[in-house]
Amino acid sequence: MNLSESALNEVRKLWGFNNPIKSTVIKQSENHTFLIEEEISAEDKKNQFILRLTPNDHRKLPLIQSEMNYITLIHQYITKNNNSLPNNTLRVCPPIPLILHQKESEEQELKECIGIIQQPYETNFHETNTTKYWYAVLFPFAKGSCVLDKWCGLTDERIIKALGHALGQLHSAVSQRCGLTEEKWKLLFENNVPLGEETHSGATKIERIEKRANEGHEPSQLLLNIWNSKLKEFFEKKCVLNRFTFGVNHGDLNISNFFAEFLNNEEEQLLPNINVFDFDQIQHNYFGNDIGVILHGAAFFEDDGLGIGKIEGFNADQYRKVFLDAYRESNPELVKEGHLDKEMLEGFSLYREFYHAGVAVDILFQSENGKKFEAAIVGFCEIVVKRLRNKFGNL
Repeated sequence: MNLSESALNEVRKLWGFNNPIKSTVIKQSENHTFLIEEEISAEDKKNQFILRLTPNDHRKLPLIQSEMNYITLIHQYITKNNNSLPNNTLRVCPPIPLILHQKESEEQELKECIGIIQQPYETNFHETNTTKYWYAVLFPFAKGSCVLDKWCGLTDERIIKALGHALGQLHSAVSQRCGLTEEKWKLLFENNVPLGEETHSGATKIERIEKRANEGHEPSQLLLNIWNSKLKEFFEKKCVLNRFTFGVNHGDLNISNFFAEFLNNEEEQLLPNINVFDFDQIQHNYFGNDIGVILHGAAFFEDDGLGIGKIEGFNADQYRKVFLDAYRESNPELVKEGHLDKEMLEGFSLYREFYHAGVAVDILFQSENGKKFEAAIVGFCEIVVKRLRNKFGNL
């Protein structure tokens, strides 16, 4: 379902479009995402943007505002320090300020960028009784190409190396508070960004898993066994907690959440820029959690998690080596803290598997008890839980 004409007019007013715009649906799930195209010439030239709508009962305004602040500060930091950062491959798409705030002083770090749209559709769509309005944010369209194309994000070592540098630079920027004082950083993020276990409505909270396990829910029992036998001691005794190891994570930097931008001829340029997007899972967590997302993704494809067969040119061991070598170069502080040691990487990768499966188990449990989800989401969750049983069923 596309945006209504009145909603498009509201978008034009909020961001000051002078020319006609049209919308195309990209995804309608927890957030509703649209490609917005602005006609700028008779030669059919268009400016492209991404509009994200979030129901007011899905995410609270302070969390969305923190997400926008985070993206903006990362963008400002890497732009300011572009020449001093070796292998600076990290790029983000900063939110576009609302028209009323676009002319504010350039010295103002953070400008208002969240609008409100009362009713984006002609008829209600996936709304609940508590949905009263939608938060709207507009981003520039990410530069580069989708790395799912021919699975180049898994096979092209230039992209893999650039991703390692990009994530290392992201974590380094956060550990340095993007140049802000500790007091200001805490004011912006401490109380508004959730802990990792609080994301996805608390799907991976041990208390919730334990409650279902005690009621005889088999997948929850398996999750609890993994936590008690492998992860509990890892977090309690192995992890070092300080600003170089723990901070605001992207939270979901999987292969579908970045583009690779080759600035020159693909055959000649050494490394592409990595344009990262989809920050709506930001969370306070160990930086190893973000690394675990990457490593778990490699293992998932190595094990043919999607059932598509062997990916030509993909070598999981080489992928991990290239990625981690680049990350170490760009964030040596995490090396000093020991969080890139083999034992730590295995622990963070396992935690990501636990988290991934925990969200899937929670969705399936809700589905079994009457909540409606898209068939594709349920199907993918079933694949994840089956993989969990096959790998850890004997615990």
